[in-house]
Amino acid sequence: MNTLDLTDAAALLHMSEDALMRKARAGIIPGCKPGRQWVFLEVDLIEWMRSQYSQTPKTRARQWSSNMYALWGEIGLIWSQIGHNADAYSPHQNQVRARLPRR
Repeated sequence: MNTLDLTDAAALLHMSEDALMRKARAGIIPGCKPGRQWVFLEVDLIEWMRSQYSQTPKTRARQWSSNMYALWGEIGLIWSQIGHNADAYSPHQNQVRARLPRR
């Protein structure tokens, strides 16, 4: 297993050292700081890069959209349990839809 320092890992990922350090601190990119310097495993970085292949903007947008619809469904369920009419609200608009009187 090859270990890389911050400079070599940044070169492998084609990003700046500062960006890599921020992402490693946030836990976005796998790495550790056992002492005073960051250490990265080459296999972990390659695996992380491969995991990004499926994260195209369209994939992220579809995932976000489906998550939002699921969230609206949960909100509707909660509102119906507390007595609000969740059908009067639309996830596509920031306003209340007009309620038509029933005949």
